[in-house]
Parts: sequence; structure tokens; C-alpha cells
Amino acid sequence: MARRRRTSLFTAGYEGLSLSQFLKQLNAASVEVLFDIRYRPQSRKPGFSKNKLAAACKRAGIRYLHDPKLGTPPDQMEAMKAAGAYTPQIFKRYRTFLLKQGDSLEQAVEVVSKENTCLLCYEADYRTCHRRIVAEEIERRSGVPVTHLSLAVNGAK
Repeated sequence: MARRRRTSLFTAGYEGLSLSQFLKQLNAASVEVLFDIRYRPQSRKPGFSKNKLAAACKRAGIRYLHDPKLGTPPDQMEAMKAAGAYTPQIFKRYRTFLLKQGDSLEQAVEVVSKENTCLLCYEADYRTCHRRIVAEEIERRSGVPVTHLSLAVNGAK
């Protein structure tokens, strides 16, 4: 019987990092897939918009995937901005939304079960980001434990 490969699930935010610092940290963690879970994969930070990030990942030997259905929907993002941060109510609302994203969640579980995967969003602190909720649900479904990478440097949170 073939032994199943043990994989890892990571999360990371790029806040406070350059693209090269971010990719270096992902390579140090043996990340094989960067799974972008931003609703809109755009960034004012150089290199972190979808197409440039995908190209940089390819050069670094990391596969890039994006699924907007795992991102924070616009109405919830507006509520978060109005509150100044994610609140327990906003996280609860996001979890309810996430649990309705069946195909997207299942695809994420499948990827995580086969390859070392890192969920990407902006915030340096996973506790203030929806990626924590996504990671918890993937961990619950796949059994692959989550590690929240702390990649922030140069005074970022």
C-alpha cells in the first residue's frame, strides 16, 4: 500500500514585505502552492497583483492559484472598514458565507491534501484576517494542521 505524503498548510500576509522577501520566506517553508484567497487580487504594493504575483511565483518554482469565492465579499469588506477591523460578528458572518462555497472549499482541501500550500491575503496578523477562518475550515476537513507564518519585517505588525 502506498504511503500518503504528509503535507503542510500555511497562511501568510504580505503586509510590510517586498515581493522578494515574501517569496524567499515561502521557499524557506517549502511552499509548493500559493493559494490567493483575496476577493480582488489587486494590490498597490508592487508585484502583489494577480498576474505579476503569478509570474513571480512561477519563476520561484511555486504554483499560483486564485479563488475569489474564498475572499471577503464586498459587503463584508465594507462592514470591516466601517468597524475599523474585523469584529467577532464580521468573522461569524464570513464563516457563514464561507460554508456556502462548497466547490471552492473542496478544491482547496484537495490541493492542501496533495501539496504544501500557503493561503495568501494582505494582513500580516492572521488573527485580523479572514484567512484564519478559511484555514480552520480546511484543517477541519483535511486533517492537515495549519501554521500561520509570521513573515512581517521592518516594523510591520
